[in-house]
Amino acid sequence: MKAKWSVVLTALLLAVSLLAAGCGSKPKADVSIFMMGPNGFPQEAADKLKNGLTAAVGAAPTIAIQAAPIFSPELMIVQLAAGEHDIIVLPHEQFTNLAKQGGLVPLEDLVNRDDYKAGIVESDDNGKKETHLYGIPLDESKWFKDQGYKGQGLTAFIPSNTKHLDNAKKLIALMAAK
Repeated sequence: MKAKWSVVLTALLLAVSLLAAGCGSKPKADVSIFMMGPNGFPQEAADKLKNGLTAAVGAAPTIAIQAAPIFSPELMIVQLAAGEHDIIVLPHEQFTNLAKQGGLVPLEDLVNRDDYKAGIVESDDNGKKETHLYGIPLDESKWFKDQGYKGQGLTAFIPSNTKHLDNAKKLIALMAAK
């Protein structure tokens, strides 16, 4: 019972911390990206990746990237449930598990699905089984490589509750470039 409460308390503390960090006078970005790697993801690296993506798209859309410094399944659930992010980057295993449950935007209209076989998943969305390209594996991402990083084991996807679908699609297409 004690372990269960610690998980709940950890998730609550992370949620409060994220809300507090989000309170400020900065205007909201047009596209919000959340990144969490298997060992976390340093904010400095996310900032460098943001600068590279911003350079590729120009002034619009504006981009914000929030990185999780540690891997936390509870934080991942909080971020997904909050619906504040337009693109999410997670370890491939977590992406696959989420995609199987449905609720992700198909990406075939952006890229050739055969170029990203690891992102093709059969989902069960309310009893309706569909197979689509739901994620972009970032292993060969030019965006990551240009900033001096490897996207190994990470997959980017768009949750269906995104508020900025057109801008999210524009950015994920850039993230997919090899």
